[in-house]
Amino acid sequence: RDALQLQDVTPEIEGDKDWSLRLPGEGKYLCTRTDLGVVTPYPLHVTYRSENWSDYWQQVEEWMPVGPLFSIQCEDVEGPVDILLPHVLHLADDAEITSEDLQAVH
Repeated sequence: RDALQLQDVTPEIEGDKDWSLRLPGEGKYLCTRTDLGVVTPYPLHVTYRSENWSDYWQQVEEWMPVGPLFSIQCEDVEGPVDILLPHVLHLADDAEITSEDLQAVH
């Protein structure tokens, strides 16, 4: 899968928070609207919607959400696929941060 070239795909938009990707076959795809990525060995239909962090997240110590939250469904699944979640983190130019300062939870 690492050898697959990344292909941009434009989603079908349903409302202001719902997206649909119809992937024609094996490939590594990146949604041009949301940066959600999918790696699949076969044709796949992916639908997803944006959710509110406040509906699912209770602040825990210093943890904070730094990317979008999606509810994702896949149709026509024949086996495993990879879902690549976008992460967003903006730091000030003078911020001093190390890899030990950052942790991710999915």
